[in-house]
Amino acid sequence: MRISSIMALPILEKIFALFHKASKDTKKTASASAHPKLILGCSKTSEAGDLPPPYTAGEDSKPFGNEKSPSPQGSERYVQICPHEALSFDRLQRIANLPNLKTNGKKIDALTPTSDHHHRGHDKDTKEPQDSCKPLGYNISSFIGSLKGFGTYTWKSSGSTPGMMLSFHWEMRCLESTKVKCDSPAELQAFLDSTHIWLCSHKKLSDLAIVNRIYGIINPLGKPVDPIDRYMTKEVGNDCEHCGTKIKIYKRKEGADRTCRVDTKRYLGKAKQAEDQVWLGQCSPL
Repeated sequence: MRISSIMALPILEKIFALFHKASKDTKKTASASAHPKLILGCSKTSEAGDLPPPYTAGEDSKPFGNEKSPSPQGSERYVQICPHEALSFDRLQRIANLPNLKTNGKKIDALTPTSDHHHRGHDKDTKEPQDSCKPLGYNISSFIGSLKGFGTYTWKSSGSTPGMMLSFHWEMRCLESTKVKCDSPAELQAFLDSTHIWLCSHKKLSDLAIVNRIYGIINPLGKPVDPIDRYMTKEVGNDCEHCGTKIKIYKRKEGADRTCRVDTKRYLGKAKQAEDQVWLGQCSPL
């Protein structure tokens, strides 16, 4: 009996050793779970936190809908063209250096197919392919038949300040056949405000002075226009006093429908330096 006990001791020692090892491994696993980043040699800051945050502006300058903004990351300045597309300085510089752009008066489409709200069509005059922006798609208010924006980049060679020019147009049509009319400029302003359209970095399409001009042109209720208002429509400009953007609002003939066009000309500078004050004057605020 004593001999059997002596022979059993090595077996018991091995069992106790196995239990002791298992206990150690359990503690190590628990420690690793509690500090996974320290075990891997990572800091407490996540990888996402190390990246520069995306550009965030006020609610009015956010892209329409739930789309991600194509705006550049970080603190880079950019020009907002439509609610879905922005122009970086690198792209502006690339456009300015395109072959024959400066010498032959060539044009390049201002929009790209970056959004479901951009639709491919053709320029009425040149018949060239052209993208247009429809901020609300086909979900148009019953008193506006269509709302779209389109434009081009060109090199402005005349005058004392040659450089890149962004010519962009917003066009809206009031259908003559519609039964529902826009009762007031305030109603039209609320509708246009929902589109988040900036004409430059300081003026919106829904600014009251611009809305009043548009309302007088499309005249959805067909009311007689006061001669003074008609005179003001033709003679008083809405150019931006801060960045020099040229803004022209006028009536276009499109059959029986009342069509209004808002044209903008934005001088973007020579595209040589990102610190150019002309370029920065057209950029959206950080």
